[in-house]
Amino acid sequence: MSEMTELSATQCREYLDRGGVGRLAFPTPGGLRIVPLNFCTNADAIVFRTVADSELGTYGEGVDAVFEIDEIDHEAEAGWSVVAFGRIERPSESDEVWDIRGWRNPTPWSGEHRNFHLKLRWNRLTGRRLGDR
Repeated sequence: MSEMTELSATQCREYLDRGGVGRLAFPTPGGLRIVPLNFCTNADAIVFRTVADSELGTYGEGVDAVFEIDEIDHEAEAGWSVVAFGRIERPSESDEVWDIRGWRNPTPWSGEHRNFHLKLRWNRLTGRRLGDR
């Protein structure tokens, strides 16, 4: 049986900086929602795209939220998980939006029409690893 290891904030950041797909949990008037989405990082924020009139676009800005990524190897019974806690914001500076679009613009699998950028600026990162992954 493998031992569970707590990840440092630096290690959590390294996993987040890989980008990819994660899950965002946020409150709406109808209750908590969890949505999978493509993301990248920019400074101390997780950046993603949606549609302005989606549930995330409508209710996400200004709320506290939680974002999780993980990787699991079922055969080896190993893996890791990183959770970022923070507040959802819109990129406010034109330079920031340009940097996101020109550098590591997250590309939604569901299509390029999702051009409403949001970000989760984290205030706390936690993570755990099981095994050597």
